[in-house]
Amino acid sequence: MRPEIRVTTWDLNLDFGYGAVIDTPENRPSYFMRARAGVLHVRDDWFYTAGLTYDLVKVFRVGGYDATNFGIQLEAMHIQYGIWGQVGGLVDFSGHGGVAVAAGWSLFGVEYQARTYEDLGPVQAVYGKIRIPVTIIYHAVVKKDL
Repeated sequence: MRPEIRVTTWDLNLDFGYGAVIDTPENRPSYFMRARAGVLHVRDDWFYTAGLTYDLVKVFRVGGYDATNFGIQLEAMHIQYGIWGQVGGLVDFSGHGGVAVAAGWSLFGVEYQARTYEDLGPVQAVYGKIRIPVTIIYHAVVKKDL
């Protein structure tokens, strides 16, 4: 039986998503890039994180539409099974807000967003995403302590 692991440390996570804004007439393609910095708390096989996020979003259409968001995100992950879930809120520089929920396995997942854009109004979007847990990779490969 392995000893219990209890660690609290820094957290850095990167997300890259590609999908569509689903309630526009053309289901416009969209992508986002997100960085999250915060705190990681390890309790045996469960990894919990809380952090601040910074997103860049692009919605394709004639002329395109870009948004920059700040937010918060919470995540829970079971390291042995590789499953994870995230929930968060965001706000852009125009004061429009939104929520996001995501779930996945290992580095891959699906994210749903409900938000408001200046030009598009309230919309929903679905993304396939790749998640890069920088802190977890660092501790597993470099420090070898998790």
